[in-house]
Amino acid sequence: MRVSRVVLVLIATLGVPAAALAQDTGDAGVTMGYPGAIGVIYHVTDRFAIRPEITFAITNGKSESSISTTEGDTATIGVGVSGIFYLQQADKLRTYLCPRYTYTHSDSTTTSSVLGPVFGDSETTTTNNAHALVGTFGAQYSLHERFSIFGEVGAGFTHTRSQSDLSGLSSSSNQLSTRTGAGVILYF
Repeated sequence: MRVSRVVLVLIATLGVPAAALAQDTGDAGVTMGYPGAIGVIYHVTDRFAIRPEITFAITNGKSESSISTTEGDTATIGVGVSGIFYLQQADKLRTYLCPRYTYTHSDSTTTSSVLGPVFGDSETTTTNNAHALVGTFGAQYSLHERFSIFGEVGAGFTHTRSQSDLSGLSSSSNQLSTRTGAGVILYF
């Protein structure tokens, strides 16, 4: 008799997560998209969601000739946040407007050597900081209650500032460009 109660309690305990999974989509999920970003989505209400994200890249390279060698390393990290304002829903398709802000920081170090020890090595570090504001129109389609795909199209403005330690040169640039994106959402 005691064993059967334990078995019933175990079955009931194991059945609770299954029942929870059968409910509607959760409020939060993981996003993976292109351009290469990993993030989360949190539905604050049925009509508004927030989508923070992170990007990173580490690059290194080397070029050699008979008289010189150049090596370079670049580390980049970026963070961003999007606000998703859902407009309409037709069956499993939802359209939305999405303002987005991103900040990207990168450090590049280049070491050059000309004719070996004759002229010696020179090292340059360049720092770049970029702020971007983007506005997009998007659509999200639910393939399953826990899995959706999305696509976006829009335009953005980016301001970049660069600083070189060797020359002390500082520069800035502004860019207005189109933006597209696509990705998937896996809800918890």
